[in-house]
Amino acid sequence: MLVAICFAWIGILRHLVNSRTKELPTIQERLRHLSEHDALTDLPNRILLHDRFSTAIQRVRRFNGHLGLLMADLDGFKEINDAMGHKAGDAVLREVAARFSRSVRATDTVARIGGDEFVILLTDLDQAEEAEQVAAKLAAVLAEPLLIDGKAVRVTVSIGIVTFPGEGESVDTLMHFADEAVYRAKQRGKNRIEVYNLRGPSTRDPLVDRPVAHPGNVQVWREPSGRTSPLRCKVSARLRKNP
Repeated sequence: MLVAICFAWIGILRHLVNSRTKELPTIQERLRHLSEHDALTDLPNRILLHDRFSTAIQRVRRFNGHLGLLMADLDGFKEINDAMGHKAGDAVLREVAARFSRSVRATDTVARIGGDEFVILLTDLDQAEEAEQVAAKLAAVLAEPLLIDGKAVRVTVSIGIVTFPGEGESVDTLMHFADEAVYRAKQRGKNRIEVYNLRGPSTRDPLVDRPVAHPGNVQVWREPSGRTSPLRCKVSARLRKNP
């Protein structure tokens, strides 16, 4: 009798172990996903972005081409939080994340790295200037008001752009340059696109370059920043509406 009971318990334990063993890969995958994605928007977080960015840089070095890094910072997001509450602020972030994600290719990465900061990694670009076109498109998709709790909320964005090769050699350096470009865009009035350029003083027309047309009746104007440092210059890309 005792032997039979022991064998029965062994069978139960074996079943439990097998069941948990089968569930383990699913649990591990879930934990991995949680560690690499933002809890609010389910976008890739800084960890996954860094991994994909490193891979993209190695790919460019091996196969040539270009990649673009866009750092997007929402303008006036604190005021939205203060006026409508954090729940509405979270809804704004989720909607912005969704609009950005729909505006890029499946091979690109839209990440949220904290607060109201998003980073868009553009891979396999034929020309570095394509990053500016995508930035203008991202700004344009926010032109349509967001419907939050039955209220129309208008949001604008300041975007800093850095490209590779040419503007640094490491992920951290490129992220730092993109952050500087965003800061410059904020300083110059917000709702702007700023392109970071390490290649020396601008040799473009001292007044203004030709505009580049984009969807949503938005144009990017590239202007010299007026800086004379031999190491860097910033080229601003001002968002203008067509008349």
